[in-house]
Amino acid sequence: PPPTGTRSGGAMDTKASNKGNVANRLWVGSACKALSMSPNERLMAVCGRDVFKIVSLSNDPGDLSSSSSSSFKEVQSLHQGRKQNLTFSSNDVHWHPLHANSDLLASAATNSTVVVWNLASKLHKHQQCLLQQHRRSVNRVRWHPSEPNLLLSASQDGTAMLWDIREK
Repeated sequence: PPPTGTRSGGAMDTKASNKGNVANRLWVGSACKALSMSPNERLMAVCGRDVFKIVSLSNDPGDLSSSSSSSFKEVQSLHQGRKQNLTFSSNDVHWHPLHANSDLLASAATNSTVVVWNLASKLHKHQQCLLQQHRRSVNRVRWHPSEPNLLLSASQDGTAMLWDIREK
């Protein structure tokens, strides 16, 4: 169940906590392992074992200042349906840092797969490609900051890999 003081369905609790001020809170329905902000800083990807969601950080995309009445709003769930394979169960997520590729995300799946997601695509539930060379759970993924087709991953199997997503 949602933490005390919040309501389910993505409603926000904007009350101050005793450990600092919480501007907004979103109940995503399951434990979160990682998050990543989009290059335009208006969206956030949140992932975990049973959750993979895209969340808007503001009702007014032009104003994300702390004085605005911004709130989180779920835009899309990539983890849908009753039976999902483990490519949706993620340890990490990273949004592509370049604005030209701002529809791309990478996730580190618990089934040893690196998944590249294209939010602009409707094919294969937004999965652009599955990279499957690790032998154990993938722990981290990071896009190269200046080479748009290169992606790094690190796995529980003790390996780090550099992927060129043009060579699926």
